[in-house]
Amino acid sequence: MDSDNVHHLHHEIETRLAEGRLCHVTDPVSSQLACLPVGVVPKPHSDKRRTIYHLSHPHKPGTHLLSFNDGIHTSFITIHYESLDMIMDFICEHPSTSLWKADLEDAFRHVIVAESDARLMGIHFDSQYYQECALAFGGHSSLFLFNLFAEFLHWLTAFALQTVSLSLTSHSDMSHYLDDFFGASDTTTSPTTPIQVLSLSAAALGFKLSHKKMAWDTTKLEILGIKLNSVTQTTSITQQ
Repeated sequence: MDSDNVHHLHHEIETRLAEGRLCHVTDPVSSQLACLPVGVVPKPHSDKRRTIYHLSHPHKPGTHLLSFNDGIHTSFITIHYESLDMIMDFICEHPSTSLWKADLEDAFRHVIVAESDARLMGIHFDSQYYQECALAFGGHSSLFLFNLFAEFLHWLTAFALQTVSLSLTSHSDMSHYLDDFFGASDTTTSPTTPIQVLSLSAAALGFKLSHKKMAWDTTKLEILGIKLNSVTQTTSITQQ
């Protein structure tokens, strides 16, 4: 691990400790701490780094114990993701409609892991032992568990949006793909309303929207790698 990655890990650990999303383990033996290999990878399309744990690594090599991920049966964690069909249908019915999207910030970190399971996500770094207190990237069940929270936020926002809207047809049905939320509003209503309602709903549940990934009041928008244009009524795939 190079010096930049080591510096990133030091900063990440200090930040997570301060947030209460990582905790020291003074006696890993009595705690039965299972330590995972830890690494750093670059974030896609960004100059930032992301800390990752090897959750498919055996807890104790040679003892034939299952890894963290091997102990999770995939039949319990299946997700049926939404498509772009609803927003594209709305665009067809409402030419020049206003498009919007928003992304939750540090989404997984809001989901706390049960104390009895947290010991399975330990790390050893710089002669210190730690255990995660929140969902980690790379876990087979992480997406499914987080999506339960996202589904409730989706429902809450959709209900609130209907309550404040003068017309039930002025906004498209909101869609979400994990922590990405998106939709459209016709030209007769304020294009900021969905974002405002989503932001308030997210805050009520302890979430926060990423301002860098937020967009609204536009007729051209990229959503999940698909470029939508409500004026020309076209879609296209991005280069990435």
